[in-house]
Formats: sequence, structure tokens, C-alpha cells
Amino acid sequence: MNSGKKDDRGTIVIEMCIIMPIVITVIFVVINMMIVQLNNGIATGEAYHVVCNRERYMSGSGNSAEDTLNQALDQMVRPSMQLLDELETSVRFRPSGNALLSGITGTIDAVIKYEELHPGIGLLTDKKATQRKVKIEKEIRDISNNLRRWQLYGKTL
Repeated sequence: MNSGKKDDRGTIVIEMCIIMPIVITVIFVVINMMIVQLNNGIATGEAYHVVCNRERYMSGSGNSAEDTLNQALDQMVRPSMQLLDELETSVRFRPSGNALLSGITGTIDAVIKYEELHPGIGLLTDKKATQRKVKIEKEIRDISNNLRRWQLYGKTL
């Protein structure tokens, strides 16, 4: 005669029905945020590497400097990044007008535009992809005319 006694069988199932979707959502969000940061780090690092080591990529190539750097950047970024839908890379050299006054001969820009897919997060939002852009800009200086420490206006000390 157990008619008045309540048991707790089945309560764990009800608790897991409430808790597990929250836990799974948090895991998906954490994984996606790690992929976003990984892709951003790869894009920034490779763009910085190509811009700072541009002489190595430009030597010995018959193409223009911008084409060679753009191909090198694309070949370095494309296999490394995860969950991409679209990828566009561009490297541009802008000469400076006042190179004699400032010593700056120009600026080199590396731009990486990509669209990231977000698996699992698309269930929560309408957007299944996010567009991102990484831009690195560096001044190119002509330091060949600068005086060294041991030089004084043409006289060697």
C-alpha cells in the first residue's frame, strides 16, 4: 500500500532535459569562439609575415611585386584557416609623394577578407556565416641616406 508515498524516479531525466541543452549550447559557443580567434590569429600573423619579409618573396620572380606577394599570402593563409566559405587576399604598395623630405618611400598594405562558417550556431541565429577583415599596414622607409653614428656630414670620425 504505497499509494500516498512519492518516489523520485525520473527526476534525473527531467533535470537533464533542462540542463543538457544549455551545456551543449555553451560547448558549441566555446568551440566557435576558439575557431574565430584561431582564424584571426592566422590571418594577422600571415599578413604581418608577408609584409615584413616582402623582399624574400619578391626576389627571383618575374611577376610584379604586388602579384607575387598576393600569391604568397593566399598560399599561406588558405590551407591554415578553418571553416571558411570565401577568402580574398590583396597586397598593395602605395608610393609616397614626399620621399625626400620624410624618408618614407611608401606604404604596403595586406588585406585579408574572409567569411567564416559557424556550425551549430546557425540554429540560434539567422546568420550562418560572418564576414571578417584583417588589415596590416607598414611604412617602407629609405634609410640609405641617413647618417650613421660614426659619420658627420661626410667626414669619418
